[in-house]
Amino acid sequence: MERAEIHRRSFSNLLFGTLFTLIFVLALAPPLYIPLSAEHKLFAGVPGSIWYLLLISAAPIVVAYGLWRVEGRRGELD
Repeated sequence: MERAEIHRRSFSNLLFGTLFTLIFVLALAPPLYIPLSAEHKLFAGVPGSIWYLLLISAAPIVVAYGLWRVEGRRGELD
C-alpha cells in the first residue's frame, strides 16, 4: 500500500514539475516573445505581446494553486 502511495505522489510531482518547467522555458524563450512583440493585433483591446506576458506570469500561479489543491485533497500539506 505504501509503495502505491509513493508512486502516486511521484507521478504528481513529475506532472507538476513538468508543467512548471514548460512554463518557465516559455517565459525565458525570447524567440517566442520577439515575434509576439511585433504583433500589434488587439485581443480584447490589449496587444498580443501584453497577453503573452500576462498569461506567462499567471500560469505558474494557476499550476501552484492546482498543486496545492491536489496535495490538500490527499492530506499531504505541511
